Amino acid sequence: MGTEDTRALVERFNQARADNDAETIAALLAEDVEWHPPAGIRARPFRGRERVTRSLTGGNTSGVLDVASIERTILDVIVDGDSAVVRQLMTATRLDGEPYCNDYCWVYTFSDGRITQMVEYGDTLLTARAGFVPLEAPAPPKEEGQS
Repeated sequence: MGTEDTRALVERFNQARADNDAETIAALLAEDVEWHPPAGIRARPFRGRERVTRSLTGGNTSGVLDVASIERTILDVIVDGDSAVVRQLMTATRLDGEPYCNDYCWVYTFSDGRITQMVEYGDTLLTARAGFVPLEAPAPPKEEGQS
C-alpha cells in the first residue's frame, strides 16, 4: 500500500470512530486484527474484528464514561507506506459527572487495505484516576526459570 492510500484509510477510520460507526470500523479491520492497549495498564491485546469493533464503539469504557459525550480531536497524522501514527485528544464526561481528558497516540499498521495492528499509547495514570483500571495492577506472572 502506498502512503496516500494509507492516509485515506486512516482518515476514514478516524471519521468512523468519531461517528461511532461500527459497520465502517469493522470493514476497515482485518479479521485477525490486534489492538495493543497501553502497556502501563497491563491489559492483554484485543484480538479479532468483532471484539475490537465492539470495544472501540463503546464496549471499552468500563462503565466509566458517558459514551455519547466522547469527542476526539486529531492533533497530528503521520503516514509512511503502510503505517500511520495519529495523535489525538479525547475528552468526555465521566459517569460521575467529572470531566475526562487524555492525549492518545495510535500506531496503525495496514495490509491489503485493512488495519492489522493498532498500538495505543496514553497517560495511564490519568486513565487509572478516572477509574478505568486499578492504580496498582497486579504484576504479570513470571515465566518458569525467571527470578
